[in-house]
Amino acid sequence: MKDTLQGNGKFAANLLLEQKRVTVDFSDYFWYMTSVDTNGTSSLQNVTLQVNTKGHVLHAFVNKRYIGSQWGSNGQSFVFEKPVLLKSG
Repeated sequence: MKDTLQGNGKFAANLLLEQKRVTVDFSDYFWYMTSVDTNGTSSLQNVTLQVNTKGHVLHAFVNKRYIGSQWGSNGQSFVFEKPVLLKSG
C-alpha cells in the first residue's frame, strides 16, 4: 500500500473503502476510480454523476476531464451532483 500511495504501485478493490483505514494516515489524499460498461444500446445522454461523501473536498473527473469540485463545511457530509457527457470506449 505504501508503494501505491507514493505512486509506484496499484491497488484495487470491488467495494468502497474508508480513506483513513486505507492510507493509515500516510496520505491525506485518496482517489476513487470507476468505470461504467454499457451494452451498446444504453443511452449516454442525460447522465448525472452523484457522489455522497464525508470527505473535506471532492474533485471530479469524467473521461479524463475535470468537471468540478466541492468542499464540505464544518466537517459535514455533502453530495456532489453534476450532469456529465459520457463517451463510449
